[in-house]
Amino acid sequence: MPGSNCCLPGCTVSRSIKHKDITLFRIPMRTGDFYKKWRQRLLAIITQYRDFDKDLKERLSKGNIYICENHFLAEDIELTSFVDLGEPDLYSTFQKEDSLASHVLVYFIRGIASDLKFALCHFATKGLTSFQLMPTFWEAVGVLELTCKLYVIAAVSDGAAPNRKFYRMHSMFDDKLDCNVVHRCINIYAPERYLWFFADAPHLIKTARNCLYHSGDGRGTRSLWNDGQQLIWYYITRIVDDEMKNGLKIIPKLTQDHIKLSAYSVMNVRLAAQVLSSSVSNILKNYYPDDTNGTAKFCEMLDSFFDCLNVRNSSEGIMKRKPFLLPYTDVNDERLTWLQNTFLCYLEKWKECIINRPGNFSNNAKGRMFISWQTYEGLQITVMSVIELVKFLLKSGMPFVLTEKFNQDVLEEYFGRQRSLGQRNDNPTLYQFGYQSNTLRLQRSIAP
Repeated sequence: MPGSNCCLPGCTVSRSIKHKDITLFRIPMRTGDFYKKWRQRLLAIITQYRDFDKDLKERLSKGNIYICENHFLAEDIELTSFVDLGEPDLYSTFQKEDSLASHVLVYFIRGIASDLKFALCHFATKGLTSFQLMPTFWEAVGVLELTCKLYVIAAVSDGAAPNRKFYRMHSMFDDKLDCNVVHRCINIYAPERYLWFFADAPHLIKTARNCLYHSGDGRGTRSLWNDGQQLIWYYITRIVDDEMKNGLKIIPKLTQDHIKLSAYSVMNVRLAAQVLSSSVSNILKNYYPDDTNGTAKFCEMLDSFFDCLNVRNSSEGIMKRKPFLLPYTDVNDERLTWLQNTFLCYLEKWKECIINRPGNFSNNAKGRMFISWQTYEGLQITVMSVIELVKFLLKSGMPFVLTEKFNQDVLEEYFGRQRSLGQRNDNPTLYQFGYQSNTLRLQRSIAP
């Protein structure tokens, strides 16, 4: 049988989250007054955080905040444990109940109006499906809404297939959807509120860059075309090559790492954002033939989209002189209108242009003229969600909204710290993962 415990931070939960009488901590007992005092002090700290419900309430006792719950399929951390989703009824969905887990599923919560970052729970998984995500996700939402009295208003994920299908499974939850994608659903624990879905914006920037990279270069799996112009990677490489020949760099940030992608650089958000930038767009428009205008427009649109979804503080927009990086303070913000009427319309017109293109093209050939449908769906979901959620938060009394809160950077940081604690151990057991999770919680809780 799969392992019997589903681990929550600071406690072990056997089958049900109601039993919190077992701790994961093991503190050595040594002789001497110093060790006794040290042990008593550490025990007091640990006891304070054994019950995650009390922990969250203590952190949030200063006022009500909105919580963004991020649910993700596991990162690239291999585990040595049996699969376990914490619910016996879900075991029937596994092909083999005693198969070894290869990944870990983490539900991570983040405060929108505070610096709350909290790993709620984790499960040992192998090939998780959307049908297995559904009960665990809503159980986590129920814990936060009913026990912790927190508002869960958003769920963020990458573009993995189970995540996309999980969103589509909520199409029957909301009969007022007026778009082609499922970007929200009614919160079953608070029917008066919606729960919005987000595709991670940095992940979308990487996949959009990859589509351009494979157009005329890379694997050659795409041949992007829009309104009579080719969108090809050659125009980007030409900028870097010309700068190397002339010895004068107009864009110092563009290097060989940006145009010759490796297994590492493909996953680097910074490299993707610097390629799909307004600087690259301006150079293509001003210094290169008109054939590059389609690629320049693509870079400009993705740059503005990423700025709208990457608002981190109140000063970055002023320092960089980019109005799209300023905090959202008005429900009639021009960026919300731009996302709806300019960005989405740009993608829709691009798709219609391909459909109406004259010539004998197969459906497969026309599909390669457009960005991947997964990226297109993710862009639609994120744009529709951010428009509605920003308006909802501002109308609810928040003075401003930082859209950087709606991505999974905090989870990337969390898994990075998990790897650093594991040092050279690339295959932790589930017990080790839970132990390291408790270590991270204590480090953050008692930090000055």
